Amino acid sequence: MIVLDEYKLNLLFKEIASGFTHSPVEVLIFFILVLSIFAPFIFIYIYQLKQSRAIESCRAQKIYNQLINDKVFNRSDVDVLAQMAKYLKAFQKKNLLLENLSTFNACACRLRKEKQVPQTSISALRLKLSFKKLDPETVPHSSANLPEDMPILMIQKNKKQSSGKLLKSESNSLVIELESGGVISRTRSPIQIYFQNHTGLFSFSTYVQNCRNGLIKVAHSENIKRLQRRKFYRKKLKLPVYVKPSGSHERPVHSTFIDLGGGGASLNNIGRYFQPKDRIDLSFSTSGESQFKLKAVILRVSADEQILHVAFGYIPDSKRDRIIAYLFNRNK
Repeated sequence: MIVLDEYKLNLLFKEIASGFTHSPVEVLIFFILVLSIFAPFIFIYIYQLKQSRAIESCRAQKIYNQLINDKVFNRSDVDVLAQMAKYLKAFQKKNLLLENLSTFNACACRLRKEKQVPQTSISALRLKLSFKKLDPETVPHSSANLPEDMPILMIQKNKKQSSGKLLKSESNSLVIELESGGVISRTRSPIQIYFQNHTGLFSFSTYVQNCRNGLIKVAHSENIKRLQRRKFYRKKLKLPVYVKPSGSHERPVHSTFIDLGGGGASLNNIGRYFQPKDRIDLSFSTSGESQFKLKAVILRVSADEQILHVAFGYIPDSKRDRIIAYLFNRNK
């Protein structure tokens, strides 16, 4: 039979445990030794990283200077670019400002927020850097990005609407051809511009620079706003539409739209058949492929009950976009 001495056993465990403990001085010496081994490698890595970034920065500066010379920027352009370059991150290449649209947009946006820089100066830079043409699916950041032949709607302070199409972008202005019968009141008057691409309906505020012989020049804008109230856009037009009481099996009445928008319309009340608060079904076609069947409610009647003013019921955004796109394309 084996008998263990408890005192001697505890003493043994203490001796074993003491072999795994070290004084603070010993621990400090150990870490100094480890650091002395790896410190040269860390120093070499940091040095090589700084050298590499310095070489990249020098190369980027040369490319930047070459691009500046190639584009023949004036002193004002160079000053604006220098201010924009201050918003680049330390590791970014300076030449990206002249070659990458996303980088340009980010720096231009920060510059405009913090300093008073003429919008036309930034728009002119976009044109010189060939940042004008965009994919139709892209949200525009500037009026300089708009493509030629785009339908344009113009609304003046007196709420008067005029339609047209964009002919070209010049360094300081957009040149718009007015639709037949369109009138712009006077030079220097404020004006709101509306346009649409595949990503939605947009607007910006500007002013009239010149209007002559059916052509209007407006100042560029870097403040493009995407509108959520697309349903409020209306256009006068004559378009066949079939109307019947909602849910009924009656034969639809043939009528004609007087105006049409993304959220409602005005149309002829044939035979004064319909009254306010009536719910109706509308069916119409904007082209050979675009057929619409919408529910609507009559808000009011006018012109001795000969005209109905209706609001559409629920419309999916995709369908509303198709209607508005059709209205804008009629300006072409």
